[in-house]
Amino acid sequence: MRPVLTVRHVGKSFASEGDRISVLHDISFSLDEGEMLGIVGVSGCGKSTLLSIVAGLAFPDAGEIVLSLKEGGTLAVTSPERCRYMQLVVQEAAEMFSPRMTIGAFLREPMQNFGLKYETDRLAELLSSVGLDACLLDAHPHMLSGGQLQRVVLARAFLPAPKLILYDEPTSALDGITQAQILRLIQKLRKKSSSAGIFVSHDLAAVQMVADRILVLSEGRIVEELAPLELRHATHPASRQLLDAQLMG
Repeated sequence: MRPVLTVRHVGKSFASEGDRISVLHDISFSLDEGEMLGIVGVSGCGKSTLLSIVAGLAFPDAGEIVLSLKEGGTLAVTSPERCRYMQLVVQEAAEMFSPRMTIGAFLREPMQNFGLKYETDRLAELLSSVGLDACLLDAHPHMLSGGQLQRVVLARAFLPAPKLILYDEPTSALDGITQAQILRLIQKLRKKSSSAGIFVSHDLAAVQMVADRILVLSEGRIVEELAPLELRHATHPASRQLLDAQLMG
């Protein structure tokens, strides 16, 4: 089976006061269909930059990232067509909504953009699957809480059956109870989907709950790769630092 996503020798640097600051060094990994990869690290380790590059929102200085398609071909993540095969779930769900757009219009938007068929009843079923009432299809974003908006964003991410869903700190702006609810919802939706995922967070507990495999980033490098249950036995100082922070929290 070919990986859904292949990342090969990716590097990235930024200009700073006439110099170049490297933020990613020789990053390589692959992701299989249905697999959830967790990427963790302290602030500034490069995980958000890496996710931006995978999403096609930033360009690497070196290396390549490709999506594998069912038809047997591949697609560079910098291609405009990537939006058909990739969805993004962000930290601040409210930022994804236009205040003038109803929840129903927000859900329909990617399907219309990609020319995909959908049934109106399907949207109601989708809201129900994320624990929301169908009457919210006619509501506007300001009428929903942050947790409800994140549920809508998750529903939209899974609707077009993408190859890959990218989760950028999707629970960090939520309270503890809502965080747990959203993480359980992600697990529930994944069971009904073949979409692969990358879950980026500084929250080890959240990543352990949803990930099949975890990469630890430190100073722009992958320093350790672990299964969730192995994380407590991590040996690299960067991994131990995250574990210590979790215990102190």
